[in-house]
Amino acid sequence: MRYLFFISTLLLLVSCKNNRLEFDSKEWKSDKIGHNNVRTNMTEDLIDSKLLIGIKMDSVVNLLGVEYYPMKSDFNRKVLFTIKESYGFDIDPLYSSYLIVETDTITKTVLNVEFMETEDKRNLIEKLFTE
Repeated sequence: MRYLFFISTLLLLVSCKNNRLEFDSKEWKSDKIGHNNVRTNMTEDLIDSKLLIGIKMDSVVNLLGVEYYPMKSDFNRKVLFTIKESYGFDIDPLYSSYLIVETDTITKTVLNVEFMETEDKRNLIEKLFTE
């Protein structure tokens, strides 16, 4: 019984590990679709620090990279920067998370930055092998 308590306590402590990293542009760009979780671990700092608020979209692209996608429904006011994509055992992504950057249409400065993720459709085995 003691061993069970010890193991469960150890697992709880390991799972509570804070993986938050300070934003680093070079590291962000090197983790293209989030396989190393660098982008995932930097996202909270990037949003909380408000680093992007008030700067021009050109500067955002210099910091985050050129891989972004305009959200068609918002007439290019919002763009998505991929944080993480996981494919499971298929060619279509089964999980995605994005940084949404909203800009002013006239000045092209950043007004807001948000986190968005899709529903995770990977099964347990896919999660284990694609993390």
